Amino acid sequence: AQCPKVTPVDTPGAGDNFGGSAAAQLLKTGKAIEELTAEELFFITAYACAAASLSTERFGGLGSAPEEADVLKRMVR
Repeated sequence: AQCPKVTPVDTPGAGDNFGGSAAAQLLKTGKAIEELTAEELFFITAYACAAASLSTERFGGLGSAPEEADVLKRMVR
């Protein structure tokens, strides 16, 4: 999955945003990891990449998580 192009200003929290976003999207499927399709895995990864990238456009680790609607708009598919 590709990440959207951003102009980063601060990177703390990007890794946490990636992991948290991936976990949240996994939980939304209601499936065990081994039950996921390739398409679902790709979406989860693309979503997490976008969320982490967008979080670098804000200062600070806390509060840098982007809204789901913003992530969905900026995802590279």
